Amino acid sequence: MISIQSHGKTLSIADVDAWERCHGLALPADYRDFLLRYNGGRPSPASFRVPKWPGKESMVGDLLGIEPGGTCDIDRYWDEVRDRLPAELLPIGYDPGGNLICLAINGNKQGQVYYWDSSSDWELTEETGTLFMIAATFSEFLESLHKV
Repeated sequence: MISIQSHGKTLSIADVDAWERCHGLALPADYRDFLLRYNGGRPSPASFRVPKWPGKESMVGDLLGIEPGGTCDIDRYWDEVRDRLPAELLPIGYDPGGNLICLAINGNKQGQVYYWDSSSDWELTEETGTLFMIAATFSEFLESLHKV
């Protein structure tokens, strides 16, 4: 069982609704529920497997929330990487190396969770790419977190 040390202000349903309207999207229900309960935070345990990635495993540094002006704000991260990420992906967390945990927010992969390797630590080819699916849903991602 995981615990999450929340670091954002408590959100209301109206807060999340307003964020979705502002961005013209609907978040998957399990991620929306996470925001309403925790609004981001640091999970424990925090390690997760990354199938097909040369590093095999990573760990969550923080999960992002809706906290305008805050250091763990979804919009802050999205603004920084929007031009490099596929349009259907929303950054929802990061690892200690600065790689992102992303949620597919539309299309046929909606709800799936991906690991985006933004570093040059590995010689990733065009064939392997830099995106690796790590869970079919956000809930499945949380359930997969384990100790090192």
